[in-house]
Amino acid sequence: MVVKSHYDHLRAHALDMERQVRRRTAELAASRLELIHCLARIVEYRDNETGRHVIRVGRYSGIIARKLGMDSTTVELIEHAAPLHDIGKIGVPDSIL
Repeated sequence: MVVKSHYDHLRAHALDMERQVRRRTAELAASRLELIHCLARIVEYRDNETGRHVIRVGRYSGIIARKLGMDSTTVELIEHAAPLHDIGKIGVPDSIL
């Protein structure tokens, strides 16, 4: 009985730890997406035309990725990453843009 009690306790602890890992992983994913959106907004703030452009690039990239038969995880990654392609414009003087 003592062994079963310890086993049950360890099993419950393991399940709790798994839940915590899943929750923290979801929090990290949400933070990552928020960071991407913030960076895209910075680009948009810098240049409204570029801002609309980065949104379109994300959407079009997702459409192309789906048409190419990529899995949903890859499509989502591409949709989120594509708007960052103009992030380098942040450091470029307005006179050059």
